[in-house]
Amino acid sequence: MIDTSHLSHVLNIDTKAQTVLVEPSVPMDRLVEATLEYGLVPPVVMEFPGITVGGGFAGTGGESSSFKHGYFDCTVNWIEIVLADGQIVCASKTERPDLFQGAAGTFGTLGVTTLLELRLLEATTHVELTYHPVFSLSEAVHKLQEA
Repeated sequence: MIDTSHLSHVLNIDTKAQTVLVEPSVPMDRLVEATLEYGLVPPVVMEFPGITVGGGFAGTGGESSSFKHGYFDCTVNWIEIVLADGQIVCASKTERPDLFQGAAGTFGTLGVTTLLELRLLEATTHVELTYHPVFSLSEAVHKLQEA
């Protein structure tokens, strides 16, 4: 058994790049609290505050904003992961892309994620919401595709 509970720190918030370097055991409420100090938020914030960054990545976390930004793992730029043979490697869309895409949503079966870089967005005080009533599944799908 591998205990990653001590990997619970927000290490760096880069306001210019709008990214955060975070360890996997940081819960969403602490991540949002840390990034809001800089006027930034993750694009996908899971509703339950105790879901961790690593859990959102490895467990395919999603929320209402996932319709626009994808699941939580789609907001991850790169990961550091310990493989079964003990190697510590980085993976991203361009470096070891098969591992990067494969590790998302596999509940840690390909390795132990130890570090993640996430994209951030500017936080706003208000969100505009528009209701579009639909009366069938096909109409709902059409509306989503238009968005």
